[in-house]
Amino acid sequence: MDVHPPPAAVLEQAGCVRSEVLPALDFVADPTLPPQGYRLQLGAERSLLSASDRAGERYGRQTHAQLTDDRRCLVIEDAPALARRWVHVQLPGRSTGGEPLFERQKARLPALSTYEGTADYLPLLDHLLDSAVAARINGIVLELNGMWTFPSHPELALPWAIPLDALAPWLQRAREQGVEVVPLLPLLTHQEQLLAPAYPELMRAPMARYPKKRGRPPDPVFWWNPISDPRRPEVQALHVDLLTDVLTLFQPRLVHVGHDEAGALRFTDGADAPALFADSVKAAHAIVRRAGATLGIWADMLLDHHRIAGTAHGNEAGTPTWKAISQLPDDVVLMDWQYHGAAGRWPETGLLDDVPSLRYLADSGRPVVGTALGRPLDRLPVPKNRIRHVEQSARIARTLVELQSQGADVHAHLTAHFGLTPGRLAPWPGTEVAGSVYIAGLHGWTGGRQHQVWPVTID
Repeated sequence: MDVHPPPAAVLEQAGCVRSEVLPALDFVADPTLPPQGYRLQLGAERSLLSASDRAGERYGRQTHAQLTDDRRCLVIEDAPALARRWVHVQLPGRSTGGEPLFERQKARLPALSTYEGTADYLPLLDHLLDSAVAARINGIVLELNGMWTFPSHPELALPWAIPLDALAPWLQRAREQGVEVVPLLPLLTHQEQLLAPAYPELMRAPMARYPKKRGRPPDPVFWWNPISDPRRPEVQALHVDLLTDVLTLFQPRLVHVGHDEAGALRFTDGADAPALFADSVKAAHAIVRRAGATLGIWADMLLDHHRIAGTAHGNEAGTPTWKAISQLPDDVVLMDWQYHGAAGRWPETGLLDDVPSLRYLADSGRPVVGTALGRPLDRLPVPKNRIRHVEQSARIARTLVELQSQGADVHAHLTAHFGLTPGRLAPWPGTEVAGSVYIAGLHGWTGGRQHQVWPVTID
């Protein structure tokens, strides 16, 4: 926040003189203020913070602590435009070739070769939480894959995995600090992260039929996004067990089950792909709803890039899963990860000023999440990319705020940071929260109000 005080003579005349410390801060509850909003009134001898809830009080205290000794006699009012402001950081899994690091990452960043074990990621999650709280991020999407040992199926774990219940103290601390943790358990797609290595026979298409990825042939470890068969009783039983593990530990409000990049459905009957996709979502939805939680999925496979201008991801390889949107339960949260503005220029419309995929998904009547792209964790900062990330994050935020004003169910704004080695530079690369927390901190407060009044009298 950039607060510009008036000239020193004006402050002195108003009795607002500089001192070594800020005045003591009193707090009063004010139910007329918006959720998570606050009013901070700074006087020469006494300061007053008003808020309608604990989040607003916390944010107001953060602002107060950031002010310097010459910022006196002002009023700051602020409130978030979007209630939920989340960050998603990718953690290592089998897509790294069974190891926490790619060899090319070690070559590019020698500091990464100091990796000593997965236990290193637990203090990094603490750091992520602290950074999120400082940046007014109130949600963390946490991936669950082979780096965690599930109580019901330990055979799915990588050799260096952490017990899932090791997260319990971290989850409790997140709750105490007002941060929602959304578990992301990949079901249907990206089963190289979960079921495919232990249960190759339960995949929808034979492994040998998957195309090459990045010039590498498929092998028992580096598979190209294998897809499980959600109609097989064995897969359904595994999903029940794993979701039960997650629901028991996390006690979540929302469970994310992936379902992105389902291009391998082209190996099945094209006419059956939408129904198969919908059946998988509905089966997970039934389990999650029985526990009183909500289900969320990535929505790229519900988009037809031939029908929605500027859709960079969707209808992958001609798979007609976009038809499945009408078959999904009405309360499934649809998470759009188009990363608008970060993908360069598209031939359809050039660099968009709007996010038509978000509008299309919101028109279905379901809750929507707009997802911005943060800087990859395994790369050093690039200034031009930072500008691009900020621009596309703001574009998504503006679209979400507009949709919200029109009555759409806007669930959250999410900043996703990808990379296979988070935290291997000390601390997280760049600034806080994996190098791009400034993006997440900016986008959620697009519609907030800030103003200064000189001088201020506090009765």
